Amino acid sequence: MSAAAQEIPIMNKSLKRLIDGNHRFVNSTCKSLVDYHVNRLSTIEAQKPFALILACSDSRVSPEIIFDQGIGDLFVIRVAGNILEEVQWETIKFGVEILGIDAILVLGHESCGAVQATIEKADLEIPLIREQISKGISNLTNINYAAKTNVRYVVGKLKERLKDKNAEVFGGFYHISSGEVEILSETPVPLHALRPPPPNPQCYSPPLKLK
Repeated sequence: MSAAAQEIPIMNKSLKRLIDGNHRFVNSTCKSLVDYHVNRLSTIEAQKPFALILACSDSRVSPEIIFDQGIGDLFVIRVAGNILEEVQWETIKFGVEILGIDAILVLGHESCGAVQATIEKADLEIPLIREQISKGISNLTNINYAAKTNVRYVVGKLKERLKDKNAEVFGGFYHISSGEVEILSETPVPLHALRPPPPNPQCYSPPLKLK
């Protein structure tokens, strides 16, 4: 997906700032002279993050890195499957009401293990995570399509809860294989209309098994 191939126009300034940072990450033009010592000192008295990210806990999905941001720029919540439960909701409320954040990005990703475990009904003790993901993906079996559907489900829940707040909610999907973040439209493209991507052995997800 090229930089111009986002599904929806980028109108929100905070979201555009995220996407601009992701373009730098993809093109290896990240801010190379960030002085984290100065960055840290400048945030001692207060934090003023410009966006909130609800992302998966996957170690390959690090919002500050893939969006090329520094200390104090992002208010990040990470949980397997980027699900929305009460503890995540209360954290989001804090970000919106106390920190004044007006842009929220729910970020799913390619080859999500939590989504895969839910689809395959793997024998893993993660009942709450699987329950929440199941509500969003129903009987889907394509892992990446289901992961995008799960993002849209969480976005819908958040929009309903935040309808009286001054905050916009967006959905995103991180392509581990390319480094690009795709901004999702509210209406998905039907699975049968999608052209299958070429095989990528680096992102292959074998069936989950307990050791």
